[in-house]
Amino acid sequence: MFKTIRKLSLLLLAIPALHLCAVLIGALLPASFDSHNNTFDTDHPFPVYLVSNGVHANLVLPASSPAMDWSAILGTNSPYLYIGWGSRTFYQDVPTWGNLTLGKAFRAIGLDDSVIAVMPAYAPPEQQNVRTIYLSTQQLKHLNEDIYAQFLSFDVITPPGTYPLLYPAHGHYHPFLTCNEWIRQRISPLGISMPLWSPFDRPLLWHRN
Repeated sequence: MFKTIRKLSLLLLAIPALHLCAVLIGALLPASFDSHNNTFDTDHPFPVYLVSNGVHANLVLPASSPAMDWSAILGTNSPYLYIGWGSRTFYQDVPTWGNLTLGKAFRAIGLDDSVIAVMPAYAPPEQQNVRTIYLSTQQLKHLNEDIYAQFLSFDVITPPGTYPLLYPAHGHYHPFLTCNEWIRQRISPLGISMPLWSPFDRPLLWHRN
């Protein structure tokens, strides 16, 4: 009996330790990208921004560009958009860390429904923890089309005027597919230096071309 309990205890301790090791390996190793198959041109660079608040990363895109007119699609009138992905529970029920409870945390990480969060902005980000990424017209088009495909629908699920605006998204949030890993999956196929796997935000800022 005691041996069984001991084995179960060791197993429970091993799971977070293995997860941490996987996080470190994924953060330090660069994602492979075959530059010979990179068909993106390098003309007319457009800046997009990867912004972190210390926990969660967003992409900041031009609201209207040759690649996509988000202003028409989303009905916004600002020059920039903060776009992120994540747990519907976190976005709707945890506006501040003081609202976080153990029950909400377990619900969020247990294959929670996902949402895309959109927040209009009137200037590029200037705070710390910002990575500026320059994309060609083709890369920007690819990125915008990829993000567009992540929307399950364009029906806002938060009241108008509430920011960020939330939209149903494809996929489920869980410890292996987090808001930050979602960002990595959008950027890495563009040939931009990214970690192999990044459930946390900081490795997204570490890797540079």
